[in-house]
Order: sequence, then structure tokens, then C-alpha cells
Amino acid sequence: MGAREGTGESLIFPPRPLRLSPATARAKLEAWVQGLPSPVGVFVHNADFARDVVQACDEARRHVPDDVAVLGFGGDDLACNLASPPISCIDGGGERI
Repeated sequence: MGAREGTGESLIFPPRPLRLSPATARAKLEAWVQGLPSPVGVFVHNADFARDVVQACDEARRHVPDDVAVLGFGGDDLACNLASPPISCIDGGGERI
């Protein structure tokens, strides 16, 4: 799980924990997005990073949601709605736990 069938290639970004400058992280994210199969769905751990993925898709000329469907987690409605196009997010219900 998490690898392309038969290639062993990771579909998880980053493939291992990294400490990068913001510019380097953005360039690596854009390169990662460019290398994804099409169509593909990307589940992101929070709405802010989901917006980063959408922006990387735009810079890599990958169309959201046609080429890359992005789904965020955390239920940050403002961040999800400010993205262009708006991002679907799952509310984890953390305040109810």
C-alpha cells in the first residue's frame, strides 16, 4: 500500500520526513505532483497542506479535480473554501472527542 503497483514507488509525499527550506519543499512538492498518474486522488492530512497541493498542481499544470482530486482532513472550512478550486475536506470531529 502506498506504492505504485509493481514499481515500489511511493505515492506518499514526502516519502520520508524531510527538513527543507520552504522554496525547496515547494519545488519538491511540485515535482511530486507532476509525477503522479492521472487521474489520481490525494488525501492530505490538513486543509492548509491541501491548499499547498492545489497550488503545486496549478504550478505543475495539473488540473484539479480532473487530473488530481484533493481531499483534505480537519474540517477547516475557511482554508478549504479559499482554495481555487475549493477543496473538499473531512471534519475529523476532534472537538467532540
